[in-house]
Amino acid sequence: GALVEEPVEVEPESERRDRILQRVAAGLAGDDETTTPVIELGEDWAPRSTSAPTTRTNEFVIAHMVRPRYPAIAIEAEVEGLIRVQAWIDREGEVKRVEVLDSEVDRSCEEETLRAMRLWKFRPYRVGDKAIEFSVIVPFRYRLE
Repeated sequence: GALVEEPVEVEPESERRDRILQRVAAGLAGDDETTTPVIELGEDWAPRSTSAPTTRTNEFVIAHMVRPRYPAIAIEAEVEGLIRVQAWIDREGEVKRVEVLDSEVDRSCEEETLRAMRLWKFRPYRVGDKAIEFSVIVPFRYRLE
């Protein structure tokens, strides 16, 4: 099922806190090789740091995370809200495609979120000894202080 944790917070002038080797546990929608697993992070998702992540059938590993910058135009317009994006990850852990699933924010925030998400890197996702493609749904919350 979906995790109940915090979304990625996007705040003006927040320190970029890209973390190395982050692990988030999530269940797979079956382990059929022909099905691409979809991992959905809950709306209250937040990255957690671990010292020695493992890659098992019920986990995936974020090797590099880029936090979106809050666009100046959105800050000026006082745009806040949640955006959920889906990213498709190849067998090497590279982001191949990203799209907006739903959004409460403006175009500038959507474009910045997509830009940042394309830079994420994942450990290859393995089922047994085989690396497989998967997709992940990640919520980002834009919030002004």
